[in-house]
Amino acid sequence: MEYKYIGKNISYKMLKEAILNFNLNEDYTIVLNYNNFDDIVLEYRDIYSEEMIFPHYLLGVEIREEENNESVPQNRIGIIKNE
Repeated sequence: MEYKYIGKNISYKMLKEAILNFNLNEDYTIVLNYNNFDDIVLEYRDIYSEEMIFPHYLLGVEIREEENNESVPQNRIGIIKNE
C-alpha cells in the first residue's frame, strides 16, 4: 500500500481531486483511517442528504475504511492496486 498526504483534513472533494491528480481508476482502491472515513461518511450525508451506500465508488475508485491488518495514518490515504 502506498500512502499519500492530500491535506490536513480529508474531505470528499479532496478525495475526488486526489483521484484525478493521481490518475486513479477502477484498478485502484483508496483506504482511509477509521477517523477520516467516519468524517467522509458524515460529510457525504450532509452534502447529499442521504446515507452513503457501500461499497462506495467515487469516479470508479472504491473508497473504504481500513481493515484489521491495515494501518493507514490519520490524514493520509492508502492507495492499493487491485489484483
